[in-house]
Amino acid sequence: MVRLFIKYHLCLWIVIVLFLVKELKGCLEKEKLALFDLKTFLTSNSEYEHLISAPLTSWDVNSEDDCCFWEGVKCNHTTGHVMDLLLEGVTSPRNISDVLLLNFSFFLPFNHLVHLDLSNNHFNGWVEIEGLCGMKNLQELDLSKNRMSGHFPHCLNNLTSLRVLDLSSNNFVGNIPSFITNLNSLEYLSLFDTNFDGLFSFSSLTNHSNLEVFLLSPKTNNLYVEIEESSSWHPTFNLKVLQLRNCFLNSRRNGTFPSFLLYQHELQLLDLSHNKLEGDFPSWILENNTKLETLYLMNNSFKGTLQLPTFKHGLLDLQISNNKIGGELQENIGEIFSNLFYVNLSKNSFEGNLPSSIGEMQKIRTLDLSNNNFSGEFNSHLNISNLTLLILLRLSHNSFHGHVVPILSHIPSLRWLYLNNNSFSGEIEDEVSNNSLYSLDISNNSLYSLDISNNMISGRFPRWIGSFTKLQTLSLSKNQLQGDIPNELCNLLSLYHLDLSENNLSGFLPSCFHNLTSMNFLYLQKNSLQGYIPHALSELTRLRSLDLRDNNFFGNIPQWINRLSGLRVLLLAGNKLTGPIPINVCKLKHVNIMDLSHNWINETIPSCFRKISFGMVVRKTTAIANNANQHVSNDSIQYYSSSTLSIFRYFEIWFYPGNTFHIYYNSSLSLNHPVVDSYMISYETVEVEFRTKSYYLSYKGNNLDLMSGLDLSSNNLSGSIPPEIGELRDIIALNLSHNRLSGTIPESFSKLINIESLDLCYNNLSGKIPQNLTDLYSLAIFNVSYNKLSGSIPTTMQFANFDENNYRGNSDLCGSLINISCNGTIISTPTPPYETSQNQTAVDMESFYWSFITTYVTVVIGLAVIIWVNSHWCRAWFHYVDLCIFYCFPRCLKKAFH
Repeated sequence: MVRLFIKYHLCLWIVIVLFLVKELKGCLEKEKLALFDLKTFLTSNSEYEHLISAPLTSWDVNSEDDCCFWEGVKCNHTTGHVMDLLLEGVTSPRNISDVLLLNFSFFLPFNHLVHLDLSNNHFNGWVEIEGLCGMKNLQELDLSKNRMSGHFPHCLNNLTSLRVLDLSSNNFVGNIPSFITNLNSLEYLSLFDTNFDGLFSFSSLTNHSNLEVFLLSPKTNNLYVEIEESSSWHPTFNLKVLQLRNCFLNSRRNGTFPSFLLYQHELQLLDLSHNKLEGDFPSWILENNTKLETLYLMNNSFKGTLQLPTFKHGLLDLQISNNKIGGELQENIGEIFSNLFYVNLSKNSFEGNLPSSIGEMQKIRTLDLSNNNFSGEFNSHLNISNLTLLILLRLSHNSFHGHVVPILSHIPSLRWLYLNNNSFSGEIEDEVSNNSLYSLDISNNSLYSLDISNNMISGRFPRWIGSFTKLQTLSLSKNQLQGDIPNELCNLLSLYHLDLSENNLSGFLPSCFHNLTSMNFLYLQKNSLQGYIPHALSELTRLRSLDLRDNNFFGNIPQWINRLSGLRVLLLAGNKLTGPIPINVCKLKHVNIMDLSHNWINETIPSCFRKISFGMVVRKTTAIANNANQHVSNDSIQYYSSSTLSIFRYFEIWFYPGNTFHIYYNSSLSLNHPVVDSYMISYETVEVEFRTKSYYLSYKGNNLDLMSGLDLSSNNLSGSIPPEIGELRDIIALNLSHNRLSGTIPESFSKLINIESLDLCYNNLSGKIPQNLTDLYSLAIFNVSYNKLSGSIPTTMQFANFDENNYRGNSDLCGSLINISCNGTIISTPTPPYETSQNQTAVDMESFYWSFITTYVTVVIGLAVIIWVNSHWCRAWFHYVDLCIFYCFPRCLKKAFH
């Protein structure tokens, strides 16, 4: 009987299970149809619509496949309802100007939805957002990396189950939405990279007791965050991650450091950088948070010293650059922070020798100590050979001394080494000779960038540099190197930037330079190089900037110059070049700056100069951020060419620590994380000197992009100025002085609407100064002195600010500015200012003497009256006189007779 009962119940359960399995063979038909409608909406205006490999190809309404197994769809195994929709990057507009609006009504059938990811879909906004408000079971929502803007409806208060909300990398404006303060279940809240502005009180999150991650970093400078509006405020949450970047933190209280962090002991990542926080450096953050791995406090105004915790800390990433922190580093810093991977202490006031324990940071990969007051010999007492993982070392702008080669020999893993602006010395060629104590290990040969400019390096050019065949940027400028440039340099086939300027190099350029076809920037100015400009340079077709100024090059400007069609800067001044300016120069259409001055160039100015842009250059608009979203292997370094931002900015080094954010928060979604995904370690900008406004100025980065100028001064050019020069509408500086130019100043110069400096002095120009030059509203420097000009001088607009120094040496000019009437009479000269000043001074001095005498008499009489009226004051006065005589008179006698 018992056996029969068991068999009966067993069969019953089998039937029930089989029935349920049969019923749940596929997802709910209603939701399957809704998914297909959603696919149609998402792909209808997308560039992916007709691609075979387009997203959501598995979503086929006619298929018998279970929609729970469709791409990005997950269902409840019991009920069959769709629980997760992971739709990251499934749509993209055909044109960047297209407007894509997210229609939330398509999500109404999915009222059991728990996880929704709509990130990275280029949505500009939304309609029918009430469809979102009805998702009361929703726990995780990711709308990041879109282009959304607009205001949030109050009905979003209904999402009381929401644990994760990511609105980052959008265009939201206005105040931070108030509904957030009512979502007390939030554990993860990301608002970084948005346009929120106004005032946000951090204390509004007091009741969010489950909050673990809060990220806020606006794109603009209009958001103000205040913390702890009352001194007794103690939040109920324990944060793991807090980011408040660039939000004028506590500006109403003079940038005081948030004291509520005294009660936070679970922090793993803290980023308060780019605020105006003041006070002593908060070393207690490290002491209180033993789990802290990442600390970013860059670009604040912290002072004091860096006090280390009393225990060995697990910190991995320390970025505190651009503050006012000073003093010496503690001797045991390498023992306390032995796990550090990335360190940036740059732009502070640290001083003294580096602690020897630096050598114990065996995991360190990047170390930036630049722009401080460190001194001493970098490698004398440091066990730098232990730093086997170090790939970036920046010691620039300090007072380190010693030799360079030991650093290269002891850290073979280095890829970027910056030692510029220090006091390193020695003959680096001799340091690796057969009898040297050092030997270079180039087995890894991984060095990409080497900068030892502006030191005291002497001797011949180091031939061993040719062994680092992966070098892409090399700067040895502003040293004392001498001799020839060796052929070994031509082994650097990847060389992108070469700066050997301001040394004592001599001889001819190696003919093997034609191998350096990757070269973009070549700076050899201010040496003693000689010979013709070598034909080998014609092979460097990628050159953007070529500077050969102040050498001894002779001969004509080469006809092959047009092969360098990508040039933006051409500087050949201060040589012995002869002959005419070749027509092929005019084929350099993209040049911004050209300096051919101080040579022996003759004949006429080519009219074809009008074909050169001398102005804004069309740049690529692709942002580096687009590259940051691509998959990159963990713990890798990427660098990008300057074309993404500035044509004169290169080697932007971005670090990718990999997808480690899940350590801080475990989510079902692929969340958008700011700091850990990528941040820039370093970038390099080239610098160019150009004479404008009567003196040389240095231009770099974006300023160099905006500068344009032509300098043909101090040559033997003759003939008239081509009127076509007036078509260079974007040019800022034009210098044709110290030549033998004749004819008139072209009327077309009135079209140089952006010009700020125009120098035509020391020529043979004749005729009148065009009156329409007063239309040049930007003109600040104008010099036509020592010519043969005649007629009246313009006196309106900016020309009213010029004086006779701008016109001297032109005997036939007239006008009030040079005190010569255009009727042939000399305008009477007013009383010189200095004479008036002398007369006024004499009257003032006389008044001073009479005032002094009157005041003196008044004081004496007043004192006598007071003493005569008040007997007490009289006795006190004579008592003090007696004391003075008693103490002072004997000392005066002693000094007089001894």
